[in-house]
Amino acid sequence: MKKVSAIGKEWNEQIAALEVWMVGKTSAEVKALPLTEGKIKDGEDLKSSVSVTVTDHLAAFEKAVAAAKDLAAK
Repeated sequence: MKKVSAIGKEWNEQIAALEVWMVGKTSAEVKALPLTEGKIKDGEDLKSSVSVTVTDHLAAFEKAVAAAKDLAAK
């Protein structure tokens, strides 16, 4: 993929960049990531690190958030 990627990165490198971007963000902030046809919208800083379709990854994130349980000490 690296050879045909517009940004010269493998799929796993791009998803890792997306995951790093997600750290410290709220669920609402992640869900608000602007997409065009499943890809990060032009003009977004993250676009320089992620050029692949991210809809499946974001759907998995939403599923994980929905299934999360508060495990705080009582």
